[in-house]
Amino acid sequence: KLRSLFFGTLCMLMLGVSFTSCSDDDDDSKKNDEGSKVELPENRVYILNEGSYQKNNAGITYYDPDKRNNVIDDIFYKQNEAKLGDTGQDMIKYNNNIYVSICMALNMYAN
Repeated sequence: KLRSLFFGTLCMLMLGVSFTSCSDDDDDSKKNDEGSKVELPENRVYILNEGSYQKNNAGITYYDPDKRNNVIDDIFYKQNEAKLGDTGQDMIKYNNNIYVSICMALNMYAN
C-alpha cells in the first residue's frame, strides 16, 4: 500500500511539472513607433486581406482588441502611401518585424 501511495504521489508530481512552462514573450519593452503616421495602442492585431487577382488590392487591417480605435482599414496604405500588392498570401512575425508574402501577377500577354 505504501508503494502504491508513493507511486501515485510521484505521478501527480510529474503531471504538475509537465504543466509548468517558461515563456519568452514577456518582453515589457515598448514598441518602436517612431516615424509612424498612425498612433496605435500597445496591444495590436493585424489582419491580412488577400485581395483579388491582378487588382493590386491586398491590404492589412488593424484591429484594437482593447476597443480604443476599433478598426483601421488598410493601415499599410495609410502608413506607406503605397499599395501592398496583388494577392496577400501569408503574414509572419519574426524578430519584432512582420513579413508579408505577396503573389504578384505578371501580365505576360499584354499588348
